[in-house]
Amino acid sequence: MFNGPLTQAELVDAKETLERVGEWEEKRRALLLRAHKQRFTLKNSLNMQNMIAVHLTNYFPNNGVITTTASHKIDFNGKKVRFPRHSIHFSLNSPVSGHMYGNWDGAKFAILIPLNKIAHRIVTLNPVDTWVIGELKLPQGSFIIGSANALKGKFISGVKLISVEGDLHQAVKDFIAQKGLPVSNIGMWAWSFDAENFELATRLITGGLNPMNSYDGGDFEKLAGSLGYTLGPHTSSIFKEIEDIFNSVMRYILFDDKFDIDERTCEAMENRIDEYYIIKLNEFLKKRDKFGLSTPERVAIEHIEKTLKHCKEELKLLKHRAIRKTFMAVGDIESTEDLGETEKEWLMREQSMIKKLEGIIVAHDEKKAEKILRKLTTIERRTYQKYKKFKSRLDELSKNTKFPVDISDIMKEIEIGEAFLARAFSVISLDKNDSIQSFIRNDEWDKAKEMIQSLEHWTIQLEILITDLHSLLEARKKKFEEGY
Repeated sequence: MFNGPLTQAELVDAKETLERVGEWEEKRRALLLRAHKQRFTLKNSLNMQNMIAVHLTNYFPNNGVITTTASHKIDFNGKKVRFPRHSIHFSLNSPVSGHMYGNWDGAKFAILIPLNKIAHRIVTLNPVDTWVIGELKLPQGSFIIGSANALKGKFISGVKLISVEGDLHQAVKDFIAQKGLPVSNIGMWAWSFDAENFELATRLITGGLNPMNSYDGGDFEKLAGSLGYTLGPHTSSIFKEIEDIFNSVMRYILFDDKFDIDERTCEAMENRIDEYYIIKLNEFLKKRDKFGLSTPERVAIEHIEKTLKHCKEELKLLKHRAIRKTFMAVGDIESTEDLGETEKEWLMREQSMIKKLEGIIVAHDEKKAEKILRKLTTIERRTYQKYKKFKSRLDELSKNTKFPVDISDIMKEIEIGEAFLARAFSVISLDKNDSIQSFIRNDEWDKAKEMIQSLEHWTIQLEILITDLHSLLEARKKKFEEGY
């Protein structure tokens, strides 16, 4: 609807509005031009010579060596454990901020290394997670920033120590800026540069941020690829998977009452160690050999392989627990003391199980009984000899106060294994409708033989348990002696 001509005031307002629009467009063009220039300035800074790797830590690198988590025992829910984490992590051109995988706000030291000086050790080149495998000797030209008190009395040849007051994160950023290098903003996945709030410049440099604010690579991805590096973070690597499987095995071992594991899962984990992890580690070694494998890398991989093999031994124990738990009749046994008086009479350490069983069967048919019992007698005698020998060794070790390896769970397992077999013999021998006595009395020898085969199975199972626990004992001793 036409409401008449514009008033003088409206005309003035319209003119001023158009002028402001013109001014805004002029400013917009100027901002875009500055952003365009800044883009190329920062983009040209993305090279190995103009980037600094930043590592935050609470540990001063004595003798100029950054050690890995695997070099120290850590607390694993009350147990001191050497965790197989052999990687050392860096962010580029800025300290990393806290996220779900860790928080470094209270770190004592920031170690800064010119990126080109560790190029031969880098496994993955990633702005928020550049990492190496194995201990790292600080190259000359590195820097360590910390408080005057933390650095007091410290010295590393070829490394400059810089005392600062106040926030360590800001001190690192200020130092990088003073070096004339672009200072980045580091998140869990995101990586960007302060570019006077020009988001356009930031997005170009980082390759763009997707809707989840994750790093898309862009120019840096091209740089990493051209230098032969991968861009994927440690969390998606074979090394993180190995840490996870170790964590799972330790959790099952230490907290058996809280976490159940079945036989199939144990076997799947064993197979994955042999058919995937060991193979992948060997592939890693071959690939690194082409660039000149460092001694720290080789040592780290050897330790990881040994840890995986040790996990396989621990999984044997877990598998025996899982097998036992599937049988409700023996699920309540935690030691021989849980057996009833009649059941205790069948314990291997008190007398021969087969002789007791022989008296029950032979009374009905001597010839058939002899044939049935012959094989079982041989198996039982062999198992009993192994049991006696291994149990005696465990008893001696438990009395040795200088023996450094925890064998309490091994001793418990061998006792439960014996109690398990005692209950199996006891249940089968009871004089009831579905017992071995009733089958023989009714001339149902096929059913009687099935029950004997069941006893053969569990007797052999105890023999396997003894062998596996012996291997586990040796593996734990080796782990302690070699420190992996």
